Amino acid sequence: MTTTTQQQEERLLDETAEIPTQAIGGVPDTDNVHVAPSRHAAVVAETKPDQELQILGRRMQPRDSADASKEMGAASLQSDEAWYLVREGPQVGWILGRLVQLDIPKSISAYTQETNLVAWLTLDTVDDDGHPVPQYLLADRMGTNACDFTHIRVLTWWKRKQTYAVAYREGGFQGYFPILVNHQGSVPYFRLRLADGAGHRFQKIYGLFDTITRVVGSADTWQSDAMPNEPALPHHSSRLRTKQR
Repeated sequence: MTTTTQQQEERLLDETAEIPTQAIGGVPDTDNVHVAPSRHAAVVAETKPDQELQILGRRMQPRDSADASKEMGAASLQSDEAWYLVREGPQVGWILGRLVQLDIPKSISAYTQETNLVAWLTLDTVDDDGHPVPQYLLADRMGTNACDFTHIRVLTWWKRKQTYAVAYREGGFQGYFPILVNHQGSVPYFRLRLADGAGHRFQKIYGLFDTITRVVGSADTWQSDAMPNEPALPHHSSRLRTKQR
């Protein structure tokens, strides 16, 4: 690894140190992990078959014309391709998204039917007779490749029926990774990085209060990590109040 590549890798490590894992995946074969989202960027790691990769981010990049001509034919010269920002052991880098297969937990696999699940984050855990059970935020992407996710769902644990319930859902987003989760006391909060039709970037912040998900406010930039003091944004959603469990 050259000095320049090492400096780029160290900078990438610093930038991603606080980013939570958005999803888990792997590749069936040995593939290169690059310091930037390009086939021509320096290689910083090499994956092993079925090695666990923590997915931290995603970026759409124009496909290099020479690579596109070689792989897809002249008709695809202008198409874009997705790259995943992944953590592999002590290293971080970029890998072609089409090479990665998501490893969705079996406990939530039933909630992937007729959707394109792209991320799942643990909001908190609840006790079920001495066994901790995670409650999840799910993110789906449907109808577009331009953004990272378009819909969210919150799964809470229904102890009596020993299953998850979709306690909240909302869609119509132009959302981008990373989704961030933090806790204040016993309440988990999550922050969505969104853009509107004019390209304005903002955050929408939610809290999970027992089994009820509420919008608690917004922030005018993606960089802010402060809790909002302003009123919640108007939104259209489906809030599902589940039975006591």
